[in-house]
Parts: sequence; C-alpha cells; structure tokens
Amino acid sequence: MNQAPRNALSPTADESPTANRLQVSLIVIAIVVGTIGKLWHLVWHAPYGKDEVVPYKTFLGIRDGWYLSHYFGGTLMGLGFIGLALAACVLVRRVGSTLTTVGAGLTALGGLFVAPGLAAEGASYSYASDTNALPQKQGAVMLRFMFDHQDRAVVLLLVGLGLITIGCILLGVGLLRARVVPLWVPVALIVGTLLFATTPLSVTWWASLPATVASLAIGWYAWQGANPRDLATQHS
Repeated sequence: MNQAPRNALSPTADESPTANRLQVSLIVIAIVVGTIGKLWHLVWHAPYGKDEVVPYKTFLGIRDGWYLSHYFGGTLMGLGFIGLALAACVLVRRVGSTLTTVGAGLTALGGLFVAPGLAAEGASYSYASDTNALPQKQGAVMLRFMFDHQDRAVVLLLVGLGLITIGCILLGVGLLRARVVPLWVPVALIVGTLLFATTPLSVTWWASLPATVASLAIGWYAWQGANPRDLATQHS
C-alpha cells in the first residue's frame, strides 16, 4: 500500500517547499528534457553483440545517430540529473534532508561528469568508424580495441555514473524517510538505480527506466508542492 505524502500536495504545511512554481517549473523542465535525452540515447544506441560489443558493421549504419545521441542526448541527460537533485531538495525540507542533500550533491555532480563523458564516447567512436579516415578492416580493429580498453575514452562517464548511482540511492532513502511522495516513487528510484548498476551493458539503460519514471514523479510532486502564492507576490 502506498503511503500518504506528508507535504507534497499541501503548500501550507510547515515542511512544505518554499520555492515558487516558476523556479520549480524550470527544475521540472530540466527533468523532462533529461528524460527526452535519455530516450533519444536509448533509441539511437546500437544493439550490443553477444560479447557486449557493438559490431563494426552495425556501427557503420548508425554512426551519425550514435554521435548525436551521445553528444547532445548526453548533455540533456546530465541536465536531467541536476534537475532531479534540485527537485528532491525542494521536496525534502526536514526529515531525511541530510541524506537527500548529500545524494543531491552526488547526483548533480554525476550529471556534470556524464554529459562530457557521453560526448567523448560518441565523438571518439564516431571517428574510429569513419571510413574516410580508416579503411573498414583497420576501423573494425580500432573500434574493437576501444571497446576492450575503455578506461581513457569513458573515464568521465564511469565516474559520473558511479556518483549518480550512489546519489540516487541516497535520494531514494531520503525520500522514504521524508514521506513526501507515495512509497512507489523512492522504491522505483532505488530499484531502477540498482538495476542500472548491476545489469549488462546491453540492457543497462533500459533497466533503469523505473528510475526515470520516478524522476518525473519527483518533479511533478515538487511542482505541486511549490507555493503558488509566491508567484502572486512577485507580480503584485
């Protein structure tokens, strides 16, 4: 059974967020944009082979889409993680605020790492599969080498994903303690994050979709809880 939120829908409660709806609307937009970036990345990402490596021939057909979805989709994803962190802080004001603040800091920092990390992966793999630079035989060898030695190409991405994993788990626990959203929201955030961290590369991003839905819900409850009277005061 879902628990009743303490204050997400009652802006006059003592624990309610003080941010006005204009500010929170910008946060929600960041979360929505991040979700769009994630879906873009999922749709355009090449399917992995049996050994968790994208085959070279497959890569040739999606090279431009790979680059764009990593370079720009990754930037949008990073913005979405920052929006999630801010929305959680808007919601959790007292009980659970320490965990939420720490988790928000790690999640936002992770978003700053993920954006350039995905961009670097998109650009470097795109160059490796450019037949104008390397013939297909050498390009296939180069691409395989990059997949087998990803430490330099994706170091920012790995660091960012690690920070986001820890941060989102802390956010989920903080939201559970604060009881400002229905129970399924932090549970979905935690479960999606754990699946993201433990599943094979071929399904990692898809497995994290519960966390994506939870992020949208957190943004919605933050917007609902923002005090509409703040906007009226600004325009009086």
